[in-house]
Amino acid sequence: MIILIEVLLKVLHVFSLKLICKSRPPMLKNSGGDWARLIVPLVLACLYCTQTLALPDESQRNLVVGSEQDYPPFATGMTDATAGGFTVELWKAVAAESHLTYTIVVRPFRQLLQEFKEGKIDVLINLAQSNERRQYVDFTVPHVVVHGAIFVRKGEVGIHSESDLPDKALIVIDADLAHEYAKSKGWGNHLVLVATAAEGLRLLASGRHDAMLLNKLSGIQTVQAQKISNVIFLKSELGFKQQFSFATRKGQPELLYMLNEGLAATKSNGDYDELYNKWFGVYESKDVSWRDLLIYGTVIVVLFLATFAYFLQRRHFERKEAQRAVAASMNLLRTIIDTAPVRVFWKDSNLRFLGCNTAFAQDAGMTHPDQLIGKDDYQMQWKEQADLYRADDRAVITTGNSKLFYEEQQTTPDGRVIWVRTSKVAIKDLVNKTIGLLGVYEDITERKQLEDQVRQLAYNDVLTNLPNRRLLDDRLRQSIAASKRNRCHGAMLFLDLDNFKSLNDRHGHGAGDLLLQVVAERLKSSVREIDTVARIGGDEFVVILEGLHLDNIIATKVATDIAEKIRNSLAQPYFLAIGADGTEKLTIEHHCTASIGVMLFNGHDDSQEELLRWADAAMYKAKKDGGNCVTVHRSKDQN
Repeated sequence: MIILIEVLLKVLHVFSLKLICKSRPPMLKNSGGDWARLIVPLVLACLYCTQTLALPDESQRNLVVGSEQDYPPFATGMTDATAGGFTVELWKAVAAESHLTYTIVVRPFRQLLQEFKEGKIDVLINLAQSNERRQYVDFTVPHVVVHGAIFVRKGEVGIHSESDLPDKALIVIDADLAHEYAKSKGWGNHLVLVATAAEGLRLLASGRHDAMLLNKLSGIQTVQAQKISNVIFLKSELGFKQQFSFATRKGQPELLYMLNEGLAATKSNGDYDELYNKWFGVYESKDVSWRDLLIYGTVIVVLFLATFAYFLQRRHFERKEAQRAVAASMNLLRTIIDTAPVRVFWKDSNLRFLGCNTAFAQDAGMTHPDQLIGKDDYQMQWKEQADLYRADDRAVITTGNSKLFYEEQQTTPDGRVIWVRTSKVAIKDLVNKTIGLLGVYEDITERKQLEDQVRQLAYNDVLTNLPNRRLLDDRLRQSIAASKRNRCHGAMLFLDLDNFKSLNDRHGHGAGDLLLQVVAERLKSSVREIDTVARIGGDEFVVILEGLHLDNIIATKVATDIAEKIRNSLAQPYFLAIGADGTEKLTIEHHCTASIGVMLFNGHDDSQEELLRWADAAMYKAKKDGGNCVTVHRSKDQN
């Protein structure tokens, strides 16, 4: 950073102030007020844009963005002009939020991956995460998680699950995660490589080869789009799942940060949910979808058959034909509930289990549904939540009112806590008397985890997990308000690492990331729990100190003492374990100091942007004085 500042000073007379202001990072463009009008009078006295000089401005570069040919619903279209699908529309929303310019190119997947490795493509918008790809790719937070599936021709009797796949001729998309998974299982000698999902499924439908390995959603939609009637997917899932993300080449932290921030923004403003429902709503719509219709259909069938079976058991003198009808009905019921992609159970009015499907029995830690009959929730794996579940059950039985599509936690047989979406309805006899209840639920853990990741990303820095600029603004606003109420001084510390760039240049961005994480830990250990430590980008950090003292002189002394404590802590040697050739760990020693600017406030009438600007000015004064020192900004009131 220091080298870049010196170069700027040498060539400043040939650059316009407009160009300097234009290259300000996007995360600071919306900081309020006319930034350019504030910085022009001071640009020759002190350079407030150190962060701009340290990091490339990705918003000013035209990015080449790669989308796969014909991979619905993620990507549709075979040419650049016809690019569409979920990931293309999501990319456009993220790019708009992050002010990115780009050109979308559509290629077969293997060609996309090759051009990405050669540097011809900057971003892949639908790449599944894997350990092999992490060696040359940085991934954003996943935008979709899907499971792999086995597609076969109708009537296929030789393949029922993954255990039947060895020695079979398997179709996979070239370089897809299913391709990598098949090779890892030792099936590489029997693979047939294709460029698109449509090509592979047409081959399978024509009678050639045995099966195709593909993620379930893309396979289902491609079968529908190609009007292929003789290919189905097996209910037994393939042993891998795909976490699709945006991907950049290694060493582009600013671009990765902007993409993650854009994803968080689309989640916050509702664009992500709108696009997700548009492209995947046919599979899990919260309104009237195939899943809801299946659940309602199951409820109706089970209610009717359970009531019918209940009265037949009381009328034991019925003819043998009626008994056979009961057996047939029960077989039909068992077939329906065991093939439904949800967990189903039903209880009597005393809240004891009368039956369930196989999936529910396995969740309860048992091997067969008959093992649950006569038991209650206190005897299940989720006995810790039994009181909560039984309270819901009792409310349904007492009132007769259904409780539909509510979310709750459940403990699995291996001790994990998962999220489920549950519906419960009362079972009534012919005279409308409630005799039990029927429950249906599905596992939504992965969806909840993805939502939590996006929510965390909206307010925290990905690398250090410190508050980001958005959360910092909120904390600073609260601190100023508290200072106005109690008249107690607070302080803002603006920190910039003095020789951070040399570490990146010599050992790469991985070493720089490790250093920033250690710096974050040292900062947090140097302040109180009520104080805030935030990373606002690059190697710049901000610390907010609250409730220092009523007296200005004492408050200034406390703030500078804390700043000196931080400076001494950050000046200690850093021992960083970095990877050598991707395997061994090499420990390096690095010395890094910090320049710190201090700005006190006490019920300040000035804006947050002005406080940041003054703290930044004090930091730059410390850096100009040689770095590794603390400078206090003196306002009119303090003077």
